[in-house]
Amino acid sequence: MGIKSIKIKNLLSYDEIHISDIKDINCIIGRNNTGKSNLLKLIRFFYTKLERREALPPKLNNNYSSYGEISIEYDITRISKIVRGHKNNNNKFFKQIASTLLKQAYYERLSFFLTESKNDKTFTLSLKINNDESVQWSTKDTKTLNIINHLFPYFDIETRHVDLYDWDKLWVLISKLKSFNTEKISNEEIVAFFDSKIGENSKSYSDYINKIKEITKTSKYGYKEKVLNYVKVGLDGQTFQIDGKKLEIQSDGTNSFKYIEIFLSLLISLTRRDYITPIVFIDEPEIGLHPKKSEQLIENLYEIYMSFKKSKEGIEQNKYATPYPNIFMSTHSPNILKSVVKEFGINQQVLHFSMLNENTNIRKMNSTYDDHRFLNIFNDNEARLFFSEFIFFVEGVTEQELFSNKLLTNKFQHLKNIDIYATSDVALKYINPSYSNTAIPYIVLYDADHLFSFDNQNKKFTLKTGKLSIAQVRNKYKYSYIGSSNFQAKRNIDMFLKGLNNTTIQTDSNNINITNIDWHGLINRINKFILSKENYWITSTTIEGCLINEKSLILFKKWMLSEVLGNLNPKNIGNIDEIINSARLSPYLNDTQLLQACESVLSNNPAIQTLSDQNRLFIRKLKSDLVKLLSRRLNTVFPDDKIQSIVLRLLFCGKTETLTATFNKNFKKIVPVHFATEISNFRNDFTMLGYLTEKTSGWVTKFVDFSINEIEKNSADIKGFHDEFRLIFSELSSILDRLRFR
Repeated sequence: MGIKSIKIKNLLSYDEIHISDIKDINCIIGRNNTGKSNLLKLIRFFYTKLERREALPPKLNNNYSSYGEISIEYDITRISKIVRGHKNNNNKFFKQIASTLLKQAYYERLSFFLTESKNDKTFTLSLKINNDESVQWSTKDTKTLNIINHLFPYFDIETRHVDLYDWDKLWVLISKLKSFNTEKISNEEIVAFFDSKIGENSKSYSDYINKIKEITKTSKYGYKEKVLNYVKVGLDGQTFQIDGKKLEIQSDGTNSFKYIEIFLSLLISLTRRDYITPIVFIDEPEIGLHPKKSEQLIENLYEIYMSFKKSKEGIEQNKYATPYPNIFMSTHSPNILKSVVKEFGINQQVLHFSMLNENTNIRKMNSTYDDHRFLNIFNDNEARLFFSEFIFFVEGVTEQELFSNKLLTNKFQHLKNIDIYATSDVALKYINPSYSNTAIPYIVLYDADHLFSFDNQNKKFTLKTGKLSIAQVRNKYKYSYIGSSNFQAKRNIDMFLKGLNNTTIQTDSNNINITNIDWHGLINRINKFILSKENYWITSTTIEGCLINEKSLILFKKWMLSEVLGNLNPKNIGNIDEIINSARLSPYLNDTQLLQACESVLSNNPAIQTLSDQNRLFIRKLKSDLVKLLSRRLNTVFPDDKIQSIVLRLLFCGKTETLTATFNKNFKKIVPVHFATEISNFRNDFTMLGYLTEKTSGWVTKFVDFSINEIEKNSADIKGFHDEFRLIFSELSSILDRLRFR
């Protein structure tokens, strides 16, 4: 391990942050302007001053304070063991380390003695930036600063600013990653070597060098320059290529991909047998890359990472226990995040950046998962949620279809900033921000039957203890003190439980409508005073009930009739004219014959067939008569508006207030036989409308679009639209209000 932790105080967007337990791979995510790039800027400034180069100091976060500070804690356990080894006593560089980095005062030695059993030794270096723009290191020993810079070199790649056709920065990387004892090689020895190899027993090479020296003076090579020149001599050349082709003829994306890939490969490969542990910060590596190419970049990194990693005790050929570089990746790419989490397991962490009171807030996410089921389903859609502003977890595609509706999102603009995710129990457990430890607001929407079960025999509602458990919620507040919001929440739960236990449910004759309590009002109070605090919300029945209710009944029937007139057309078959002729020449005399005629010629067919005038007029009359029959049958068989809305809800896969549906096994045990028969007969009679009533038929989109257009048509302004929408769709409006997070 190179860096153990980073502390930053009062600089840029940071009030005070502490990033601890730094891993081999550190993925930084967050929305724009949350301070991700500021971390790169501050670490870069720290190392720029470490190399004694000039740089403008960063601004203080709060000018009322006299300074800001960057502190980096380094893990020097391994170098300490190497230096203390007997065989290294005569190494000049190790002696320098021993006399500087490892030289300790009494209390430091005592601290080391206490922690040595943990096999852990650290060194913290701090840089103070004063409000007069002066800087001050925590140590005045320049040798210590040089050693830190040598042992823990820093590199960064700002992908958007990389020169994709000039890779000379890779030579700088190469020169910093290997420790060679260059002092044992003198210039005279090098000159003599070349004289012997290319001078043919003459001194042509040395004479050539001497003439250059007579004409001009050059500064002495530094250590890194020497290393770089020695390395270049051993290679075939110094111009980088991709698959033997020049960089200039490659695409920007290919060059960016290969540059980062080679950079990271060199970073890992060249440090496996050395005591140098680099730090690298890559800002937005996904720029210019296809999403799958971004994944390939991480997969290739993982391959080279694992190719050197020891997996067992003892000697493994070409495997090392050497600490890996610390790699930081700031990204907006779900593909990169997904790949890092899935590939690197416990060797990675995800840092979520957000703004809190105008300062950067950093949370370490729970990004390691023991459940292989979740890792198998953890893909782009799941990873994308970690970048969300607000997550709305729903049960299925119907809810997704509703809350993603284009016309609805245009009217309720805050929906555009929400990620809607149809979840499973496994996914919800791990993606839930309360588990992953992110600052992302969220809410989970469930149908009422996840909380309640109706006991038809005893006429009681009982509480379930599965996905939603009121008992578990109450247990969280059992030690709350009087006057606190938690105590009030506990009181609300106690009052609700008492009322529920003491109430016998009364229903109508069909056992589908609750008559002695305001069911919708009760659900609203549960949401507002109990579940909302826990980031949950329930519908009074199902999402279908939010759309099909007593207030929306007129609008819903109007839409159904418009569907018959607009989208029920002659079947798209070759002999349709003959079939229509036959039906026309055999006039229907009753409802049964009308339905038979409709069944024989009509289907959901948006394409209008070319028909004779007689047949076209017949189809128009047929559909008009069907509309009248549909309306008459509804009003005759189910005369009450409340019952009629529940019946339509049942036909469209919804549930009753007693939480049963036609597809439930106990439906015929709860409702009277005659009612179940009437529902079945209605469905069988109007089979030509079956294309609408399937759960995923698209009826939700059609009805919502129709409703919004109708309400808009009859509204004078935006306020009038929202008032009317709230009146017709009150339960849906409550959910939309709960989804406002700004």
